[in-house]
Amino acid sequence: MALSAAERRKRTKMAIVFVVTLLVSIAYTVVGHKIATNSISQYESEDIEVMKGKIVQITDRVPYNDGENVGMKVKVLSGSHKGETLYAVLQLSQHSLTNLDTASEGDKVILYTNADENINADWIVTGFERFTPLMWLGIIFIILILGFGRFKGVNTIVSLGFTCLSVFYVMVPAIINGQNVYAWTVVTCIFIIAMTMLFVNGVSKKSLLAGLGCTAGVLMAGIITLIMNVLMKMSGFTNEEATLIYYLNKEPLDLKALIFAAITVGAVGAIMDVAMDIASSLNELAETVPGITPSMLIKSGFNIGRDIMGTMANTLVLAYIGSSLCCVILLTAYSSSLLDLFNREMIAMELLQALAGSIGIMLSIPLTTIFGAYYYTSGKKNREYNLDITSPDGL
Repeated sequence: MALSAAERRKRTKMAIVFVVTLLVSIAYTVVGHKIATNSISQYESEDIEVMKGKIVQITDRVPYNDGENVGMKVKVLSGSHKGETLYAVLQLSQHSLTNLDTASEGDKVILYTNADENINADWIVTGFERFTPLMWLGIIFIILILGFGRFKGVNTIVSLGFTCLSVFYVMVPAIINGQNVYAWTVVTCIFIIAMTMLFVNGVSKKSLLAGLGCTAGVLMAGIITLIMNVLMKMSGFTNEEATLIYYLNKEPLDLKALIFAAITVGAVGAIMDVAMDIASSLNELAETVPGITPSMLIKSGFNIGRDIMGTMANTLVLAYIGSSLCCVILLTAYSSSLLDLFNREMIAMELLQALAGSIGIMLSIPLTTIFGAYYYTSGKKNREYNLDITSPDGL
């Protein structure tokens, strides 16, 4: 079926927005990484090479200290020695809690350059190769998104990719290099919100309202975190990893700033989801219900928000608890009372994450609803200005 002139204009504008957003996102990622790392590579070393291999044969077992060194022939599947069969050693200890003692012929493993002079081999096996199963699961995930979302699914995948790059390729290297954690956290959150809204819905009323509501909610979560860091006298030493991070550079890292970063970045996704749900729902009501008034939209928005709020608060709490369940179990087992348990800094931080994120969600709901109610109803009088250039389902 031939498209109307207005529909072609909408699709053209959406394509332009997509291309511009893509170019700006690429520029931010590349330039941001250079600024964050000072052009120093984070993942390359002249002395250490990491390769993927497949165990061909277990050749020998030599007792060593409290365990044994298992010699094996490994066919290299990646890296500079791809295709070669090398001799490598797997170190097993009686006190090791890994499952490497089950390694057998046919298993895929990871090889590292050997730096231990006591081991008579150039390569050591450090663990099972786990990236390939994750890669296939990721492919299934992408196929499902594309199958359900079609062109908008493509936008979703692209936005997810840039979200990951902004965190792991820009923000994390900046923190490792001792740069200002607060500044990079704020910049990263702003980029993620703006980029995601533009990719998923283009320049539209929904994008603007959801972006404003999400920004307000994330800002509130960040402010609460700063205040509670002072009131709770948080140190940031919540686990062993925090101690290692503290001494990562010559200048100790600000662990309280890392709490701010963790809570703020962690809240962006949930708050953005809620803000977009409200903005999209109100937009549908405004477009399909003739004569709807701002008060009617506000009432509907609050009803929708109440339903979303209950499940999303649970989502945040369960996500934070699930991500550190082993530590929670351990601390609970060795706590003498609930007061002792909740006073431990790690548990306090998990609760702070959930509460700050939930309050951010609750703030984003009324703001998005109130702004949307008046913006959508007033927008009906301004269609000649082309305020909404969103196409139905992508390009």
